This record gives sequence, structure tokens and C-alpha cells, in this order.
Amino acid sequence: ITPNYQRSGVWFGGLLYPEAHDATRQAVAQRFSWSLEELEPCVTIYRNEDMKDDCFLLTGMSIEGATWDKDTNVLAPLPQKSEISSVLPTLLFRWVKVEKRNVVKEDEMLIPVYLNVSRKNIILSIKLKCGDNRTSLYQNEWSSWPGADKRV
Repeated sequence: ITPNYQRSGVWFGGLLYPEAHDATRQAVAQRFSWSLEELEPCVTIYRNEDMKDDCFLLTGMSIEGATWDKDTNVLAPLPQKSEISSVLPTLLFRWVKVEKRNVVKEDEMLIPVYLNVSRKNIILSIKLKCGDNRTSLYQNEWSSWPGADKRV
């Protein structure tokens, strides 16, 4: 593996197989001697901060039905109804060790990450902070997407 490969950016949509994202999880588990079952994805906007060895930069990602508010660092409804999607800035993706997986807090939403725009293959689901925007985000088309969190 090339040193600092995780800092050069991983293009999830460019992976040939939906399961290929597991290579990032395996790399982190191996580096820290953690079990794969203890790891959960964590995604935030990259703000040029120092990266640890459990982080990867993701590029080329977009989100439909919402946008990312850079000031509050949470998901927000799209400003105009005519827009369908927004391009996300570079994301800081990391696998974090958790005691209990798949726990979604009140200020988070579980968002499916698809291989491509056809939405046929879910790569994984990630939790993103939504602040108090959960209800307004669900009034968009999200609730009908396969794999979307149905809680409001």
C-alpha cells in the first residue's frame, strides 16, 4: 500500500464492486487490531484538518434532496425546490470503533450511499448530522428511497 494513500482521495463511485469499500474498513481494522464488526462509518466535511490513520478523503460525492450547510455542519433542505441534488465538498470518511452499531441519534439521519445514480446498489449507509432539520428533510423525496431511514 502506498504511504498516505488515504489522503489522496477515494472515489467511491469509481469502485467496480459495491463491496470494495470494505477495503477501507479492513485497512483500519488491521492497523488498529480491531474487529470489523466493531467499526461503523463516520462522515464529515473535510476542513483541511490533520488526518489520522483511520481517515480517508472521499471525492466526487453528491447528495439528492438535501444540501450540506457548511456553517452549521449539518444536512439542510435544498434552498430551491427546482434543485434535485447538490455536489458535496471533499468528505472526511473514517471508520470508528463503537460498542453498539447502527444507533442513530435524534440529530442524525441514516443516509444510503449508492454505487451510482441508478440507485440499484447500496454500498453502505452513513449517519449524517441533521440538527433540527429531520422533519423538513423527510418532507423531501427521501422517505421513498430504498434503504432510507424511515423514522421522523
